[in-house]
Amino acid sequence: MTQGEVALRIKHNLDDSGIYYNESDITESIQDGYDEIAVYTEFIEKQTEITLQPDTTYYDMQSLIPDYYRIIRMYLTESKRFLEPVIEIYNSWDRNDWELAYHGENNFTLSGPFYIGIWGRSGTSQQAKIWYKAQAPKLQPSSTILINRNYINLLENYATADLLEQNEEFQKAQQYWQFYEKDLEDYRKKIQLLAKTDRIFART
Repeated sequence: MTQGEVALRIKHNLDDSGIYYNESDITESIQDGYDEIAVYTEFIEKQTEITLQPDTTYYDMQSLIPDYYRIIRMYLTESKRFLEPVIEIYNSWDRNDWELAYHGENNFTLSGPFYIGIWGRSGTSQQAKIWYKAQAPKLQPSSTILINRNYINLLENYATADLLEQNEEFQKAQQYWQFYEKDLEDYRKKIQLLAKTDRIFART
């Protein structure tokens, strides 16, 4: 289903001919819902490559990968091995100055919402494949919604409730919010179940 098709369903729910809600209102609400669903359920998973720089410990992943939300796995293409994800205190137990260690990349750890730290930095650069959970893309009317078709009503219910609430129709909005919140949690649980082994560094 496309963004335009979702918009038509929302217009039907609102029973409005552009008097209270214009196209930009509906478009913005759909995008807001898409952004929230993507972050809360983590249903968008992607893979890309980055370059690990010489003498570098920390990387701002969002500057390297614009739609980055959280990392899942990292694979070094030259040495052909995965880096192990660990909590930062694990590295400190081994040595207090782990951030300065030179012995080849060994593992990675999170440092804040968007930074990762590499233990065992190298004096040379190399490529790394990154599997990550992504933020929602910017939608156009022809954009295909990436949400599972069994849960496509999530966007419809979110935007309908949001727009009704903006027009102070709170009772009508509450019905759609209830549908949305129930399905959102159900969708999140299904995504978690599918990716259970990848959730070592979940941000929720």
